[in-house]
Amino acid sequence: MRANGRLGDEQLTRDLLVREAAGDGLQHIDLTVGETGWPRPAHLSGGPRLTGRHQHSLKGPAVETAGKLQIEASPSGQLAYVTTKALATAGPVTIVMPNSSGVNHNIAIQQGVSGPVLGASPYVSKGSASVSINLKPGTYTFFCQVPGHRQAGMLGTLTAK
Repeated sequence: MRANGRLGDEQLTRDLLVREAAGDGLQHIDLTVGETGWPRPAHLSGGPRLTGRHQHSLKGPAVETAGKLQIEASPSGQLAYVTTKALATAGPVTIVMPNSSGVNHNIAIQQGVSGPVLGASPYVSKGSASVSINLKPGTYTFFCQVPGHRQAGMLGTLTAK
């Protein structure tokens, strides 16, 4: 279903935008949530694309335990983390990003969605990288700083309570 709102020549969506892939008969969902809270097509927002071939790789939220939070880069080489949500207790936290893909990635933590970057791990294509920060209660964005990766959807939300 499509909404009445418009963004240039593109229509925003309020419900899932479902399309049938050409010739394969599969249903895919291309969707992100816009600033207004209404879903919108991923190709308009530069946000993560949840599609039939990626949906299986997304896990539940990453949860911090004893000051350690693990957020893995997609092992298949997709420009994504295996989760787009993470939960932590406010205070010192070490965020570890395992990366077995062979594609160069890192993980950076930003206050809110456009605030300052509070810390970033080194870049790694195989192995693990980490960054330690002191979280205050609030919402943060984690993302990859390799040019083009964040825009391709390699980001998520970290909530500290």
